[in-house]
Parts: sequence; structure tokens; C-alpha cells
Amino acid sequence: MGTLYIHIGTPKTGTTAIQLFMSGNEEALKAQNTIYPRLGKKGHLVRVERNGHWLCDVEDSEGNIKANTKLINDLCNEYENVVLSDEGVWNYSARNPEFWHVVEREFSKYDFDYKVVVYLRRQDDYAYSHYLQQIQTRNKYKFTLKKYLDGCITGEKNWNDYFAYLDNLSSIIGKDRIIVRPYERSEFRNGSIIQDFFDVIGIEMTDDFKEQKAEYNPSIKDVIVEAKRCLNTVPLYGQSDKSVSEWLIQIQNELKDEHKLKNRSGFVKEKRMKFLSNFEEGNDYVARVYLGREDGMLFRNYEVKNDDSEAAFRIAEIRDVYTRLTLINDDPERQRFDPPDWKQITDEALQYYINEHSLKTRAERYLKRQKKKLKKKLKKLKSTIK
Repeated sequence: MGTLYIHIGTPKTGTTAIQLFMSGNEEALKAQNTIYPRLGKKGHLVRVERNGHWLCDVEDSEGNIKANTKLINDLCNEYENVVLSDEGVWNYSARNPEFWHVVEREFSKYDFDYKVVVYLRRQDDYAYSHYLQQIQTRNKYKFTLKKYLDGCITGEKNWNDYFAYLDNLSSIIGKDRIIVRPYERSEFRNGSIIQDFFDVIGIEMTDDFKEQKAEYNPSIKDVIVEAKRCLNTVPLYGQSDKSVSEWLIQIQNELKDEHKLKNRSGFVKEKRMKFLSNFEEGNDYVARVYLGREDGMLFRNYEVKNDDSEAAFRIAEIRDVYTRLTLINDDPERQRFDPPDWKQITDEALQYYINEHSLKTRAERYLKRQKKKLKKKLKKLKSTIK
């Protein structure tokens, strides 16, 4: 009887690369008694290569869990390794307490064993990457980075608390079924996430495997992030399911070529270190219990770069992004919005940024004035005491 490996992410840890490689090397995998079954179903923001996404239907509204679990059992009778992968399982199961209980209940009806493979990324990098993904792919997501990061600490569903998640998971399926890998390229064999994943499930990298060339989820950055966040605040845009992500990446590349792209995420070194401090104790536990690292170091690379900036974006920069987007939308072959609607959307988005930026500037100036007044009062008070 073979073993089922469920690769659950976390998101932004090379999951797309793994899924494309596995699905594109079906015969080479079978030659090593391994199968990556075609159980994926393409949907909104879900690629067909994500063959484990059906697990996220815990209510089993389409009957997939029962049917596919039986199929998995049949495949485990034929192959040594059966592999499922879907990064959505991590977040979905964090929001749904019954998820792993349902999975364990259904899987325990059969004789095959299963392992859960999870790659953990340093929390500041994971949180920021996830934030960018939300801004880029969701047309109604308008949180500022500060509000998002605050939610990572105080939110009911804290996806960054690896200790809490794994502790709960082990209480349901058992610690021996959990395989934890830190997502650090310096720790991968030959610096490859694919080879690291192969080592986990016991596959040898041979010449039979072919590289799968693809663009793996390019992320927006700098002024593009702020321009998209402001677009997301416009109701007319939020009501649409049309994506401009491809356009934004094109514009980002143009700005890069023009040397106009900078590194202004606002997530500077001091803020990153403070954010990471919330997870030190939990990370120490995960390192010792799941990796056997007596030094308690879950991540070997704790260096936080100091090349970021909190500098604000000029209104002209935001306007420039919208102008470039308009030029793309004006192309009849690429047009996704009616020109009058698009003008209304970009006008409202720009005005939102102007209002928000102006309010922030006024608040900062007010606080600065109050600080000066307070200093003068303290100075006067000290001189009086003397």
C-alpha cells in the first residue's frame, strides 16, 4: 500500500513551480512509482495543476471528497507515492476548524497512510507577499499594509502563527504525519525547491524530468501596489471580476526599464523586526519539535535588509500608472472596460489617493506642531523648577 503526500503550501513558497513540474512530468514520475493524479479543476484564480483543491470543499457539496478519496485508495494500491498539492489548503483549513477532522474521518475509512508536507516562509516575507497577492488579485481588497499587518497579529485566524496551526494539526492527525520544511533557498539541495520536494517524497531527479518553463506568479511592487489598492476602493471597479494584473505587470516592467521603480513598501527593517518578534517563541518550538533543531532556529537566514523606504508616492506617479492603464484599455484588442467607465474608475481612484494622502499629511503636520509645543512647555517647566 502506497503513501499519499498532501502538499499544502504555505502560499508564496514555490507551490506553482512544484505543481507545474509535477503535472508536466507525468511519465517520469510513473517510472519512479509515483503519480500526480489529474484531479484539478480550473476555476477563478485556481489553476488545473492544483490537484488537491477539492479537499477545500469540506461540506462535500459536489461529492468530491468521498469519490476522490476512494480513487486515492485505488491509486495507493497501484503506486508507491500519490501526490496532491494545493496552497489554498493552508489558509482554508486555518479558517475552517472542521477541515482536518473531515479529512481524517474520510481517509481513515481506507488503509492508505498519508503525510502532510508544508513549507514555512519567514513570517515577515510571507505576510508581505500575501498582502501583495490580495491587492493584486482581489478587486475589493483595499486595506493598507499597516492594517493588514495588525490583523496578522490580532486577527482571529492568524496564518502566520505556525506553532498554533501545527499544534492543532498534530492533535488531529498525529505529529508523525507532518513534514515541515523551511522555505529557504540556501537550505535546498542545489538551491532548488523542486529537488527539495523530491527529497521529501523520495524521488530521484533524473534526466527524464523536463524543466517546465513558465512565469510563476510575478508580484506587483512599489507604486504599482498603491495604484492598485486605490483602484480597489472604487465600487464600479470592485463590482467587476475583470483583472488588470497582466497590465500592471507590463507597466511595472516599463517603469523598471525607465529606472522609475523603487523599493517603497513601507515595511522597513524596524517594522519587520518588530513583526517577527511576535513569533519567536512559536518558531523556536516548531524548530525543536518538527525539525529536531536543538538551537531552536526555524530559519537560518534571519538577516533583514535595510534597503526599503517609507517614502510617500507623488500624486504624479499614481496618475502616470492610471494614464498607462488607460492607453492599454484604449486598445480595441485589449479593452476590458468601457472607456467612460474606466475614466470614472481611474478618476475616483486618484482622488481617493489625493484625499488619503492629504489627510495623512495634515495629521503628520498637526502631530509635529503638537510635539514642538510640548517640547517648549517642558523646557519652560524645567527652567521654572530651576
